[in-house]
Amino acid sequence: MSDLATILRRLSVNRSGSINVMFAICSTALAIAAGGAYDVSEGFSLKRRLSEAADAAALAAVSASSVASATANGAVNTSALASIGSNVFLSNVGESGASLSPSVNVAVSNNNGQFHSHVTYVASYVPSLFGAFTGSFDLVGSADADNGTSLGYARLYFAIDTSQSMGIAATPGGISALSGLTGGCAFGCHVTTVTGRKSFEQIANDNQITLRIDVLRTAVAGVVDRLIQNSSSPSASNYSVGVYAINKQMSQQAPITNNLVNLRSAIGTSSQFYNYGLSGNIITSAGSAIDLADVALKADGTGDRGDAQTAFDVSLTGLASIIVGPNGDGQSVTHPTNIVFIITDGIGDQIIAGKRVYSAFDSTLCNQLKAKALVAVLYTNYYPVADPGFNKNVAPLLPSVAANLQSCASSGLFFDLRSYSDLVSAVDAMVKATMPASVRLSA
Repeated sequence: MSDLATILRRLSVNRSGSINVMFAICSTALAIAAGGAYDVSEGFSLKRRLSEAADAAALAAVSASSVASATANGAVNTSALASIGSNVFLSNVGESGASLSPSVNVAVSNNNGQFHSHVTYVASYVPSLFGAFTGSFDLVGSADADNGTSLGYARLYFAIDTSQSMGIAATPGGISALSGLTGGCAFGCHVTTVTGRKSFEQIANDNQITLRIDVLRTAVAGVVDRLIQNSSSPSASNYSVGVYAINKQMSQQAPITNNLVNLRSAIGTSSQFYNYGLSGNIITSAGSAIDLADVALKADGTGDRGDAQTAFDVSLTGLASIIVGPNGDGQSVTHPTNIVFIITDGIGDQIIAGKRVYSAFDSTLCNQLKAKALVAVLYTNYYPVADPGFNKNVAPLLPSVAANLQSCASSGLFFDLRSYSDLVSAVDAMVKATMPASVRLSA
């Protein structure tokens, strides 16, 4: 018995080899912990990659370049935008994420030109080390982005120079062609005083010669078309638009309205032509809200044609009187942002104290507009015209016009048009500049 007790005592105090057992146990635990940490880290890294890809997809789906590429005939294809977003997501996930077999869904909505994208994704992650024991995990997430104007509600006032100078042909070739058809008229003789003869505007139309007023009508009509196409309720839009003529006085061609459908109908597509001496003033087409100003002749079609038609002081003061101020922040229907778009060649032409006076645009006239609205100005330059009236009355004033019009415009809103072939895009650019797009991720 004593021998057995001795043996047990020896075993109780003999610790040789225990460190190996403890090391084996601890090493196994450490390996499991390290492996788990690696799998967790890998999972977080892949989730971050997926989230970043979703953010990129959401932004790409509503970026300005994407919207432009998905636009045809003024309409934006939101399905095409969604495809752009999906492609960007998969591209950003890359090869390292392909093993996750990710699926993505991108939806894009368009509300009055304000685009919203919503991206959702799901991917299956199998941990590299312990996946055989844990199985797969779903990595899911979403991202949203907005691209829209900072203006929810706005009143757009188009103040358009409709004096007879806008009846000049829109291209140098057109100027030459019309001159050949009208006995040498190139400037300042856009109507005729000869009894029984068509107006020169009618002659241009008959011979498919595009006038400056025709291009301008197309440009403004295009803006309204795009507002209609991007509006969920074009007959009661967030945007109200009106067309006003700068001539001897402010002429309210199409009063401001949020019924864009009716406004577009008023703008129409063609001019109204006055043919003097042919049984009086004969209107040969339905006419448009954007047309050359009427010229008052005597009953026999002779005498003063009354084509001194650009009184900026009278016209802009009249426009200022109908703008409802003060200017709002555009965030509600009761606080719309007011924006005036002045489109003119900047040459005043009016009768003062019985004398015809030509003058460069006076920028101080715009102060009354700026008190109530943003003011954007598009300067419709003249092509050089081989005409004595142009060389005598207009050419000497041109060096001052651009600077004066730029002073009229609010900061960053002056546009200098050099070619009428660019007028449509110039009007688009002017409108977009007043409503800057912001692309941002949203909650």
